[in-house]
Amino acid sequence: MTTIAPERAATAPVRPAQAPKLADTRLNAWLNETGAPPLFVEAIPGAFDTVESSLDWVRSNEDLLNSLVLDYGVVVLRGFGFRKPEDFNQFALLWPKWVGGYIGGASPRSSVVGIVLEATRLDPKFTIGLHQEMSYLPRYPSKIAFFGNRIADEGGATTIGDMVEVSRQVPAELAAKIQKYGVRCVRNYGPKGDGLGVAHHIDDKPWNVGLGTDDKEEAEAICASMGIEPYWNEDGSLTVVTVTPGYNRHTKTGELIYHSNIHTHARANADFGTDNPIWDEARKHQKFHTGYLLGNGEELSVEEQQLLEGLCDAAVKRWQWQQGDIMLLDNLQIAHGRDPFKGNRDTLVTLLA
Repeated sequence: MTTIAPERAATAPVRPAQAPKLADTRLNAWLNETGAPPLFVEAIPGAFDTVESSLDWVRSNEDLLNSLVLDYGVVVLRGFGFRKPEDFNQFALLWPKWVGGYIGGASPRSSVVGIVLEATRLDPKFTIGLHQEMSYLPRYPSKIAFFGNRIADEGGATTIGDMVEVSRQVPAELAAKIQKYGVRCVRNYGPKGDGLGVAHHIDDKPWNVGLGTDDKEEAEAICASMGIEPYWNEDGSLTVVTVTPGYNRHTKTGELIYHSNIHTHARANADFGTDNPIWDEARKHQKFHTGYLLGNGEELSVEEQQLLEGLCDAAVKRWQWQQGDIMLLDNLQIAHGRDPFKGNRDTLVTLLA
């Protein structure tokens, strides 16, 4: 089997093998691994002690950061004066905002301040596999940023994976199959509720929280505007269905990049269905079960599923986060996930255009 995905742009870039030498001597740039993201941009001690000086640097270097994110896929800012959620919100407001926020999003999360959200409220015992944010919708943010507000006592890394490299390794026959049929995504929201605690399964989010309205007709209108097909269930929960291409072409690099959660289908069923009577009960009322199929309704073969899972597992990169770290990433080039953890963890996220 050849391993080059079809329609790959002939001029698709290769990641720089080394970190760039920055003109600002107050900063050091380095890579954990040669040619592998993330790129760390670290301030020397005392250089940017305040949020004001840090914001000034970001304002003055927006073009540089955009260029670094495009080349390396993801940049981690470390040692700057961002210490609390309000600081991260000020950072987020320097970038074009993703219109619509997290309306229609799947993860159980709530707003923190301004355009800053919790990363997730999913039970700490679960691993969240690599995924590109909102890849199950026709429209998705082009960049996202994470903030390490509090680092977990044990585990809990926000992981990343280079989906450009994953895409280049997908066998051509499988890539063509996904592109031919697209990906059918089924998600489920729970019945209307007042809010969220810790989510014990992936269908725990109330539909009114997910869609930002308590009115069913308005919820249906929101779904229509987002290319979502809604199905109301007898218990008051909501099933939503979308079909996406499975691959999308990057507007800047021309690279055709795998862009789907279909690789998580079998594993999510196994993880969340094990000793989870809450999820089993929820599934009894759903018109369609949460998961990912090809657009023609077929599942990937066991071999195809395992191949995609294996490529994504091999792409995972993790490191020890520090309080105040900000990670800015290209949401098509780079997928992210979360390791299980113990103790308190507070990672925040913002969605950017």
